[in-house]
Amino acid sequence: MKKYLTVVYTINDADAFESERARLMASMQRSDGLPWAITAMSLDDEMHRGYLMGAAAQSGQAELISVIARHTDIGNVNSLAELKT
Repeated sequence: MKKYLTVVYTINDADAFESERARLMASMQRSDGLPWAITAMSLDDEMHRGYLMGAAAQSGQAELISVIARHTDIGNVNSLAELKT
């Protein structure tokens, strides 16, 4: 059975983070036959995106789900109200 670990980095200084980003990118690979592998990355906070999608669905604001899905800086969105246009 495969298991997954999701890690979210908060990057306050992109230049200082560059060496860690390069290390992560070098570790990207298929998991076939390996005990572990980095198989996916995102430049945004996908856990927060999922939380906001769930909050939108639970609060009867399903129309915001597509907005949340397309948002390019979702990690800096603090509430569903910020997404309403």
